[in-house]
Amino acid sequence: MTPLQQALARLLARDPAWRRALPPADPLGAVARARGVALSTEQQGGGSAFAEADASKREYWAARTLTTTDGLFTFEVEPIKSILLVSGDRATFADPPKPGAEEDDDDDEGTP
Repeated sequence: MTPLQQALARLLARDPAWRRALPPADPLGAVARARGVALSTEQQGGGSAFAEADASKREYWAARTLTTTDGLFTFEVEPIKSILLVSGDRATFADPPKPGAEEDDDDDEGTP
């Protein structure tokens, strides 16, 4: 008997009310044998891989200047607008919010 089982046995012997709180668990057997199944990429039908064909073919949104909160550093970034995939399709990304633009999800803020 493990130390945990011994401690539980002492607890149950000292306070029989614990027997109602801790009903005996049903013994579980081994898991039945089964064969694993996996689908290949072609069987999944999920389309082609999301792989970029050529980084020089990227399109960018307008450049933005980001400033750190302490004002010491500024960075100019060009968010990616779209990339050319190996499949020949283009993946297009949404225009991110401009720096300093507040995202206000609560339309009634400030109204009584």
